[in-house]
Amino acid sequence: MINPHPGLPELEYVKPASLADASKFLADHEGKAKPFSGGTDCFVRLRDGVMKLDYLVDIKGLEGTHELSFDPAKGLTIGAAVTMNRVAAHPDVIKHYPNLA
Repeated sequence: MINPHPGLPELEYVKPASLADASKFLADHEGKAKPFSGGTDCFVRLRDGVMKLDYLVDIKGLEGTHELSFDPAKGLTIGAAVTMNRVAAHPDVIKHYPNLA
């Protein structure tokens, strides 16, 4: 019988102090760790057994992950924790990258 209320498997929550720490941890635990910002997609996949991990690496509070900026010489910078709604509403994205918006 399939459990109608499956739970999350045991895993370790990791909250690194910097992007460099997060990158090193993810590289050292390749295939066993994933970064997450909100976690909704990860939690559903973990609960359903589609994804199997030992570690979730929280990147949402790290410097640079919320950056969304445009520089004419460098282009568009989108941090890992920037939502698609924020990207689509950004004036520079609308002006310079209308297909992305």
